[in-house]
Amino acid sequence: MFKHATLSAWQREHEGGGYKAEIEGWMLEVKWHPEGPGKRRGFSWTAKQEGKGKLAGGQGEPIEEIENAMVAAEDAAKQGHKAGMPEAPEGGGDAAPASAEEVREANEG
Repeated sequence: MFKHATLSAWQREHEGGGYKAEIEGWMLEVKWHPEGPGKRRGFSWTAKQEGKGKLAGGQGEPIEEIENAMVAAEDAAKQGHKAGMPEAPEGGGDAAPASAEEVREANEG
């Protein structure tokens, strides 16, 4: 089953070129990262909620499609909302699935 992002919730940030949304009390952000020497182009995401911490994905291995990054951020916020997720470690490690395939696997398993 393929999930779709709640596109109506996302607003373009003209200065930074990313997108932001607030869903279930979580501030979500998706950022574009251009291709560079030894780096793939793609998107990363963060989900933050005061008192619940920060979740992140796509920093080490960018997500190719923006909608997949949005879905991953939304899913992380929903799971974090249910579970009271602890704060992600500093350094931007992935605290939730970072790719569409991992999101699908996590939702099926």
